[in-house]
Amino acid sequence: DLWFEACDDGNDDDDDGCSNDCMIYNKLGRLSAGGHHSCLLAADGVINCWGINKHAELGIGQDSGGWEGTRGQLVGLVGPVTAILDGGGGCAIEADGTLKCWGLNWWCQHHHPCPGNPNVASATVMTYNEAPFRVSAFAGGWEHGCAADLESMVFCWGASRSPGNLGRGPEFRGVHQPPGRVVGLGPVRSLASSTYGTCAILRSGIVECWGPSNPTPYVLLPEPVRQVALPQVAWHLTHNNTYPMCNISEAFCGEGGCPKHFCLLRQDGEAICAGTNIFGQLGRGAMTEFENAFAPVAGAHSFKSLTSGAMHVCGLDDDGTVHCWGLNTTGQLGDGSIENRATPVAVAGLSKVVEVAAGSFHTCALQEDLRVFCWGLNLHNELGTLGGEDPHPGHSAEPIEVVF
Repeated sequence: DLWFEACDDGNDDDDDGCSNDCMIYNKLGRLSAGGHHSCLLAADGVINCWGINKHAELGIGQDSGGWEGTRGQLVGLVGPVTAILDGGGGCAIEADGTLKCWGLNWWCQHHHPCPGNPNVASATVMTYNEAPFRVSAFAGGWEHGCAADLESMVFCWGASRSPGNLGRGPEFRGVHQPPGRVVGLGPVRSLASSTYGTCAILRSGIVECWGPSNPTPYVLLPEPVRQVALPQVAWHLTHNNTYPMCNISEAFCGEGGCPKHFCLLRQDGEAICAGTNIFGQLGRGAMTEFENAFAPVAGAHSFKSLTSGAMHVCGLDDDGTVHCWGLNTTGQLGDGSIENRATPVAVAGLSKVVEVAAGSFHTCALQEDLRVFCWGLNLHNELGTLGGEDPHPGHSAEPIEVVF
């Protein structure tokens, strides 16, 4: 069996925060993507990264200082790594829960206290109360990071230049903030961050969100506010107890933000989305400006996971295929075209995929045979073609195998 539950507690009790039906990962490796870079965590714990390294996004011990792409092996980790997730750089959770991060650090979002260098060039321990911060989940935005501690309570840090980035109330402002508890939020199952906002699925089955540019459709909030300083209920997920939610997917596109879409994955494998739909990123069959109510993605898909880029979404189907929808101007949907799609289309040439991850304008997938393929934008080596044949130096609308 290639799959295991996220916290692997060996029971079938979905009320303990560790659902064996929902938060599952493959045993072959973890794939993650940031704005213009990607990393593969192999089963042996080695992490290889490729793409842009201007702000030390790759964690290879140095930053490039420029926009050119590169590749290398991440340094600074000890022992087995149980998870890896990227925001404006990257973070890894070691076996004992220690959170280590690297990359852009202008606002202390990848290390606190901030070092003199605004970039963290290798995996460095994140601290809380002057001790290593041990966590069970992490989600990073452009200026902030959030994590659930070992008791599943959420803490955020970094910049709060507008109300709500860090979930500590309407009066809370400042940059270079250390980790602090999000106000009024109970234990969580999972986290996801957009450029400046964050959402969590609580153990109770409710999604709560906070942040100044939160992607949650605003009319679903108790008040039609555009800035949410404290967590507010975005969508009550237990309205159908047969299909509780298990995964959040949000748009992330780095500095400057982008139109927001927001997708949730039901436990039965159905994806539902809401928000901006200019390029069909809600997958409903039509392109509209904005949809404020969640609705299913078209097609009879049963997804294991969802991943969002700036304006596209991809889902890993139960049968090992990948389907994507939304913006496709750089070929990030992988169907061989650059035509935007309002319904899911199959990525060309892939089979037995076990992991998929979307960057801002590129996407990557890990197959069961341990081969990694990427497609989409390739201005900064997002497709990992450095040192190999690159038939499309600017982009590729079909998957290209990553050269390690």
